[in-house]
Amino acid sequence: MRLILRTLLISASIIAPIASVSLAPSLASAAGPAVEEIWFGTGVDSLDTDDSGKLTPEGEKSRATEIDRIPGDDDWELKIHARMGKYAAQGPVYVEFYQSVQGKEYIVHRHEERDYDGARLFTAVILLQANIGFNKDREYRVQIIQNNGTRDLVVAKGKVKLIDTGRKADVEEGEGRDDEDEDEDEDEDEDEGEGEGKGKASSSAPPPIEETPATKKGCSVVPGGALDLGFSGVAILLLAGVARRRRRAA
Repeated sequence: MRLILRTLLISASIIAPIASVSLAPSLASAAGPAVEEIWFGTGVDSLDTDDSGKLTPEGEKSRATEIDRIPGDDDWELKIHARMGKYAAQGPVYVEFYQSVQGKEYIVHRHEERDYDGARLFTAVILLQANIGFNKDREYRVQIIQNNGTRDLVVAKGKVKLIDTGRKADVEEGEGRDDEDEDEDEDEDEDEGEGEGKGKASSSAPPPIEETPATKKGCSVVPGGALDLGFSGVAILLLAGVARRRRRAA
């Protein structure tokens, strides 16, 4: 019996450290960055934190090792969330970016944060500009340092890669509708212009030509005709008869 208990105790003492080691990464991941570790996110909306400075579940999902370029721009908007080392204290901190070129490492940019309050969780948003040396498809070593009055101390570190997927900017709601309204207004203006042109053309057109009045044989049937002298046809015949009688009497 004692031999069995001794065997169980020895097995437990061996298994316990293995279990603790295997669970440590997952527990650290669930709690956020490990000590002196930096997490990265694309844009100011990533790595969302609560009032205590810890990442929300949505914030943890936005963690990334590759940061995409700002749509329609040449720069990258990087958000960092770090668990600072034990030597971090209130005062300015500096975020440094290094790049390796042909086996040699060079500093690309140094960003200053003056208002660090000494908290163990540190969050900042940094614009990485192409015109100061940042390029796509490049990996950068990042470290956060603080000077203790004697030397620079590294209080957090990590690596990030900049990429460009060619993503497009989101269309704001209502923009498409405004374009349609502008097109409709232009169409209405064109229609009004065409209507005005038609009206001007009709008003400047010459008056219609009057048709030649129909005539009867021997006289006009319309007032003002060639034989219309203010008398009727019967009166003309009577006058002709009187003239004949006078000729005979003479």
